[in-house]
Amino acid sequence: MESRDLSGAQDGTPPGALLLGTRVRAVRAGGIPGLEPEWAGEIRWALEQVDRLHLAVRSGLWRPTPAHLEYARAVHETLVAEPDHPPLPDKVAGPTWIQRIVRFSHLQTTVLALTAQPRFAVVGPASDPLAAAVGGVTHAGLATLTF
Repeated sequence: MESRDLSGAQDGTPPGALLLGTRVRAVRAGGIPGLEPEWAGEIRWALEQVDRLHLAVRSGLWRPTPAHLEYARAVHETLVAEPDHPPLPDKVAGPTWIQRIVRFSHLQTTVLALTAQPRFAVVGPASDPLAAAVGGVTHAGLATLTF
């Protein structure tokens, strides 16, 4: 197996000797020159669903039901909570990068658990802009980031 310095890869990775993990993270984050990163399409689709929800609410074409509002309140509590796992070593200010990464899967799990509850069954049909936005972000956005 050939061993060489990858600093001349010209793909935005920092100069210097790189470990395989560093190289993989750089390609995953930025893609291969001339190609879109593999996650970009799914993130774009998730953002389109959020934009669709925003437009539907602002235009008055869709109004949330009491179940939607209760669901949003429950999800909001998780979204605004500070990352707190894994516990920080003494004298380290948080949140740290590992806490933020772990938080992605926590958010996804919380949203999926809420949507599985019968009282939130109304937050689900494909025609429901909130369900499409939540589904887009949870399944496409967060799943792509946690991969």
